[in-house]
Amino acid sequence: MRYFDLRGAHSGGRSSTARFVWVVLAMVALSVVAAGCRTVGPPPARSETAIAAFLERFAEFEAGEAAGWSHTPFVLDREILRLAPDLELLWDGLAEAELGFAGARIRSIQPIYEDSYREFADTGAMRRHFERELDGASASIVEIETTTQERYALLLGGSGAEPDLYGMRGPLAILSSMRPGRVAPASSTEQAVPEPEDDEVPHRVIASGAEERREFAFPGGRLRFGAYSVAAVSEQRSNDRRVLKVTPTLGEFLLEIDADAVEAGEGEPEITAVELERFGSTVTVVVDSRERLPGTSGPSGELVVLAASDGATIFASVAGEFAVQTGGRRTRIGPREALEVLPGGRPGDRLRWIGETIGYRAYEHDRRERFLANPVMGLLQLQRVMARYRSDVSSGGRQAPAAGLAAKAMRTYMLPRLYVAMKVEYFGAFEEPEHLSFGELYRAVTDEYELGIEPRL
Repeated sequence: MRYFDLRGAHSGGRSSTARFVWVVLAMVALSVVAAGCRTVGPPPARSETAIAAFLERFAEFEAGEAAGWSHTPFVLDREILRLAPDLELLWDGLAEAELGFAGARIRSIQPIYEDSYREFADTGAMRRHFERELDGASASIVEIETTTQERYALLLGGSGAEPDLYGMRGPLAILSSMRPGRVAPASSTEQAVPEPEDDEVPHRVIASGAEERREFAFPGGRLRFGAYSVAAVSEQRSNDRRVLKVTPTLGEFLLEIDADAVEAGEGEPEITAVELERFGSTVTVVVDSRERLPGTSGPSGELVVLAASDGATIFASVAGEFAVQTGGRRTRIGPREALEVLPGGRPGDRLRWIGETIGYRAYEHDRRERFLANPVMGLLQLQRVMARYRSDVSSGGRQAPAAGLAAKAMRTYMLPRLYVAMKVEYFGAFEEPEHLSFGELYRAVTDEYELGIEPRL
């Protein structure tokens, strides 16, 4: 104790003061070391306090707020929502249905492991999503029980004061009663889709955002993408004929053709024709003068394509004349005319097209409402489309690459939108027979892709 006694053996005020200073410095140093050794708290996605605060946000929330708390892409049950309109559709519906996460009891907080993706879907797409989007050191899967005794699994992550929502699954009791999707084999002994030749345009799915509008240019024209629009684009070559194949999946597109620009240039065009094909309806535009009929002028004009999520399509001529081949019939549309092709490739009504008479958002909303009026019938028509894609891919012929790419775009972007629409429409009534029938058929459609197509891509 003498060491801390300012009246100790060493006499003199100066030595006592120095000793006091050293004691204070020692205490400060000890406090700094203690602070450095103090245990750091868990990340927000694993902190019960932070998670509870996050759940209370849902006491009263607007759809736009929830979208701001959510990470895009977003996992919904077995689906991955990659487009902002799909997430908006989800939260608009859940806000209207007053989703009851506020006051929920936290049942468990599980860290993310290598195989945690299987709690949502045992697919390659879900595994890759978890690897790309989630930080295993801070993310978690949190099981909660709402005040109405429904259980959900929330996928949480982020590094802020409160977690961000990366996905959700539930109600778990309902999902567990439905048949899960089958697991795709790791490899397939069947014939794979052939790789494109060196001089072919790479096969790819193109998706545009809100501001970043995509454009695919080629000699003699270009294809413009509207906001949040998706299409599969590939090229087929046979001898000197090169056809640009485009399968619109979702959204609004504008095909602009100016053949005169090609003829004014040197040499022959690299692309001889453009083929827009969607679910059995096709518009083919010839760019190369060698393929035109005698006495006909070169193609020029603008064609609008509206691709709805239920499979319906509008082909509308802004300028020029186009032929729509569907159901074994060829229908010509001239300037300011349009043709609607219904799901399954059945020709519908001829329409007058005056400016922006029919916008994509309004058309998509109308077709989605029609789908919800009879979802099982609507999904049966899309199942036939996916089965046809599977047949084309299995054949290994020249149609296989384009069919595989179109199927991938349909599975990745189009089917999840219909799933969201059904989730919102039947929220709180998931045990209704029509919803359960939809779920069974939906698994069958996705199995067509995940078992019959994806292993060959």
